[in-house]
Amino acid sequence: MSIEYFKKCYKLREFYEDEEKTKIKDKEIRVLMSQDLSDYNGSKVFYGFKDMNKAFEFYKEEEHLYEILYKDIRKLYFDIDKIEYNVEEFEEWLEKFIESINEELKIETVKEDYLIFVNDKETISSCHIISKKYVMHYLKQKKLSEVLIDKYKVYIIIFI
Repeated sequence: MSIEYFKKCYKLREFYEDEEKTKIKDKEIRVLMSQDLSDYNGSKVFYGFKDMNKAFEFYKEEEHLYEILYKDIRKLYFDIDKIEYNVEEFEEWLEKFIESINEELKIETVKEDYLIFVNDKETISSCHIISKKYVMHYLKQKKLSEVLIDKYKVYIIIFI
């Protein structure tokens, strides 16, 4: 989720040295996360991780977590919903999706160049695709997502 979503969150301020939430106090923090609390009234708790491996382990064990994206330059990232594939169909779809990224960006990547997270069900209805190699300004990434939506008819959430 974008930092814009969290601008009003009081507890998040403890991580920043300025009111605009653009400068993190502890320069060693690599990942900021938010977690929805179980009471579902919109309450959140925030975490800062200095170690990427610890952040990943935490992510695997907890639910309702969101990474707070606070930098303008970000790893190429796609949050895709409204798909419905079994594992085999998803693999075929993923190959075509990666080909469309390659075509639009004039790059050559393969599945192994991405981290791929899917909902844990027999039918895959949601996925997150994160490039291990490429970064892009978030506004250019939003434009890329709009092109992929229009040209390739894929449902990408672009409010990141």
